[in-house]
Amino acid sequence: MTLTKISSLLGIAQRAGFVVSGSNLVLREVARAKGQRAKSWLVLAAADALTPTGEDVIYSCLRRGALVARIPLMMEEMGRAIGRNGGAAP
Repeated sequence: MTLTKISSLLGIAQRAGFVVSGSNLVLREVARAKGQRAKSWLVLAAADALTPTGEDVIYSCLRRGALVARIPLMMEEMGRAIGRNGGAAP
């Protein structure tokens, strides 16, 4: 899948209300999901989310049963795809 298609799909998901961005919000929403609902979460991690905070978020989501995928977009590109200027975090 090309980067343009990934960006477009992120934008569509944002407009549909299925995107939660920012480490604190993602952790809170995944923690709220109980049982089988937690397994339905797909967490997309940016290619440059290699900071200790980024790795902690990924580990926490995996521990709660969410599916985590690292995509070949940088945080800034993901932010632009969902309509945020400064990056993925609000």
